[in-house]
Amino acid sequence: MANFGPSEYMILHPEKVGFFALFLALLFPCWKKLPDGAAEISSSVPIKRFYVILSLIGQKILLFVVNLLYGSRQKAEILLNSLSLHRDITSAFKLAFGGEEVVQSFSQSDGYRSFYYYLDGRRDLYKGSHINCIPGMKDIGRIKDYSLFELSVMASNLSYENEIYVKDVVTNTWKMHFVEFFNCYNEYQKQYTTHPKQYTTHAFVFCDRPVNARVIVVAFRGTSEKANWGTNIEFSWLSMGKKGKIHLGFLKALGLQDEKDFQKGWPKDYTGAKPLAYYSIRETLKALIEQHKDAVIIIAGHSLGGALASLYPLILAYNEQIAILDRLWGVVTVGEPRVGDEDFCNYMEKLLNSKYKRYCRMVYKHDIVPRVPFDHPFGTICPFKHFGDCLYFSCWFKAEVLKDMPNKNYFGLLYIPAKFFNAWLDLITAPFLWISNGKDFTETWPSWFYRFLGLFIPGIAFHSVRDYLNSSRLAQLATKVEKME
Repeated sequence: MANFGPSEYMILHPEKVGFFALFLALLFPCWKKLPDGAAEISSSVPIKRFYVILSLIGQKILLFVVNLLYGSRQKAEILLNSLSLHRDITSAFKLAFGGEEVVQSFSQSDGYRSFYYYLDGRRDLYKGSHINCIPGMKDIGRIKDYSLFELSVMASNLSYENEIYVKDVVTNTWKMHFVEFFNCYNEYQKQYTTHPKQYTTHAFVFCDRPVNARVIVVAFRGTSEKANWGTNIEFSWLSMGKKGKIHLGFLKALGLQDEKDFQKGWPKDYTGAKPLAYYSIRETLKALIEQHKDAVIIIAGHSLGGALASLYPLILAYNEQIAILDRLWGVVTVGEPRVGDEDFCNYMEKLLNSKYKRYCRMVYKHDIVPRVPFDHPFGTICPFKHFGDCLYFSCWFKAEVLKDMPNKNYFGLLYIPAKFFNAWLDLITAPFLWISNGKDFTETWPSWFYRFLGLFIPGIAFHSVRDYLNSSRLAQLATKVEKME
């Protein structure tokens, strides 16, 4: 690893400054300094004070919204679990609105299921999927007659559940080989969780069979707890030299050990006692590729999990883990947010898409998450962009390979009618999808209610794994493929 010199970084601390101080700083530009404690920015980075303050205000607003959304979703999750396990609505409400200790104890039980389970509890793999890979990806055939995209989306969905349930589905339902479940540490999440070990990054690994496996799958869990929501709304970044500026929250979730110096943050060998996602999974993959000489690797994830999946090869490359990278078939992400700047995107294009395309991100309609953080010409303030091919699903499960999704920043005025129209369209048509496609596509009532809530903020409901799973099974790839520049 070359010596890149001092790292550049911009670390925002919205929790350390109040709205009043930020608005005063915004109203009085003659004050050249930022409010005390508001941000840490390396001396080599030109400070655009106005945009830094706007970013801090925006992040504080998002933190407020996140707390409301997380609280509502958590209560809904507990209600659904209590009704499912006990069928007692009085007990359900007592649990949902009980103290933190009661809630935590209940949510750690083996029978507890995630909110995403109630949106889509399907666990059987589907052999009728039309799309196995996109043009340019190496076609290795299907795995036990299942599409590689089907397997990626199902694994991403399953990652939200507890270890016992995940192992049972992989072993007994999919008839595949469960390898390991990972609960990993993120020392920067102390402000969001009271859990003593701060295990807020989760993933699991499985193979299609225990001997002579053809495929090894790594599935990262997405946003499932308050700590993850805090990670998602970070506007901070850390530069990795020529590899670009990268979303700091996602780096931390993978196991970054120094938020101001990427060389110290990603040592080649880790000797600490606490499990870190990058290192723990890397050691497992090293053992698996030795054991299964012909197996290829798929890395997948939904939402935050998609961001971690797309970052994982970068850290492998930085640590010169060539043996693992050479076996990588592809990174398949589902509703992935933006991860890095243009330099990062250019580097990842060369790393993953030089000979065969080894990266594909799936976007369903007007899903809000792939459209954040914003792709805006504020330079050092908001440098985030997407790279690689976008497998975009539009109306009636039409699939296209695009350079980028329509309405890339979500707030485009021209797309407002389309967002509301599609939100209504999904609400009306989803309950009848089973008529033409079979009972496997029967809508759950929590999913339908979630779609109804999505009418008020179009884009929220489109992020459901259910729509991505339906799309991966029913969509047919359009003959026109938009070439990347």
